[in-house]
Amino acid sequence: MGVLRSAAGPAVAAFLPTARPLSRGSPPCADTEIMASKGGSGAGKTILIPLALLSAFLFFQTFGMLPTAVSDEIVRWASCAVFAVAAVLFGTAGSAAWCGLCAALAVILNPIYPLALGDLFSGAKILGGVIAGAAVVRNW
Repeated sequence: MGVLRSAAGPAVAAFLPTARPLSRGSPPCADTEIMASKGGSGAGKTILIPLALLSAFLFFQTFGMLPTAVSDEIVRWASCAVFAVAAVLFGTAGSAAWCGLCAALAVILNPIYPLALGDLFSGAKILGGVIAGAAVVRNW
């Protein structure tokens, strides 16, 4: 491997795997750290349950399946809070696309400076529910 590394040059040598001694009890896999980082529950997984609940909440409220006491203000506050936290957590996990989508929905459904969406508010709630559901299915 040393001859190949020196013959390949420094640019290619950076991409070649390095041999390292195995300690007792460790598996004979060179990519143990990479496999461990892909599985398990991390910061990105903790937001998936609130996103799933928000997705159902947005669909139920849009189609009138919730009591009338659940107003659009409650929907805006819940959506903004969950999408803002999801944007931060997806951003720290390195999922730029999900971070951007959640941040955009947090701005669109924001209750502090609400956008005058008019009839488009129902469409924004459906879009928010679809994106929240897609994020759950994709990242579960």
